[in-house]
Amino acid sequence: MAFEDLPFSERVGEFNKIKLKYPNAFPVIVEKNKKSDIQSIDKTKYIVQKDIQYCQFVNIIRRRLNLKPQVAIFMTINGNLAPSNATISKIYETYKRDDGFIYMEYSAENTFG
Repeated sequence: MAFEDLPFSERVGEFNKIKLKYPNAFPVIVEKNKKSDIQSIDKTKYIVQKDIQYCQFVNIIRRRLNLKPQVAIFMTINGNLAPSNATISKIYETYKRDDGFIYMEYSAENTFG
């Protein structure tokens, strides 16, 4: 079951617990795009420091997936590509959902359009 399929009140409660424990970080949910045939990631919920750059976070996901350097990965947020040099704080301001989480999807191929 995808994290977003949980009841809204449960997700908001989880967000509130995370913000109390980690006030300088944001909660991020990373899931595989349903259309992609790339392997699934072992962990979907991340607590990401506000000042980390988006490209650094993408590299963390690449390492968790154990991808070879020649394999491209595409990360989208609400169906959009984010600037790789943006901080997670800026990404959060732009893309956070009503439950307080940022939802990202990854795939090994471009699944736009």
